[in-house]
Amino acid sequence: MGYAHACNGPEARMPRQATVGQDRTFAPPDMQVMDKILKPYAVVRVLNLVGQVHDYDGWRVNQRAPAVGDVGTLLDVLTAPGVADRYVVESSDGHGTTIWLGDFLADELEIVQPV
Repeated sequence: MGYAHACNGPEARMPRQATVGQDRTFAPPDMQVMDKILKPYAVVRVLNLVGQVHDYDGWRVNQRAPAVGDVGTLLDVLTAPGVADRYVVESSDGHGTTIWLGDFLADELEIVQPV
């Protein structure tokens, strides 16, 4: 079962802006690898994949699985108590058709173009 389906309740999908950088004392551990602001519509690149192929298709819309080096747009930040934040990223073709939509950990991504 994908992350999006594992958490229920209003606190399971609370969009938020994640700030990391100068004062890492207050940054959640999963975001300490990021030195920029993670917020919706930032362009990100897949650095590595720690899960299995099916772990990245929880939305059931993928034409293919994400691959290292793919670029996409950060759409949302999924938060739930006691669980590492997940970042919803979509990669699309030149016509706007979704190639894949997946949930990633912070250390699987790097920011290419901040918002």
